[in-house]
Amino acid sequence: MKISLTILFMILFLSFNAFGEAAERETRVFNAAHGDLEGLHQALVHMASDDGKVSVLRDSNSIIVVDHPENVIRMEGVFKTLDVPKKEVLIK
Repeated sequence: MKISLTILFMILFLSFNAFGEAAERETRVFNAAHGDLEGLHQALVHMASDDGKVSVLRDSNSIIVVDHPENVIRMEGVFKTLDVPKKEVLIK
């Protein structure tokens, strides 16, 4: 999988705390296949801890999450639940 420099930079930047020290956090990139990127972002931002971060990368339709490992796991579950194809109704 090819990772753009923007994604790599965001992962490295978000993996450090305000003092430049490596924090005990996990970084995960979620690629939105079906869901509304802004809606997914809003749902995950409200789940982040005080020192967690959720960022949107529109060019790759992705969301980067940096938070405590247990919180990232919860966010992944919510992301997978919300990132589903929209139901379409056929009107004749």
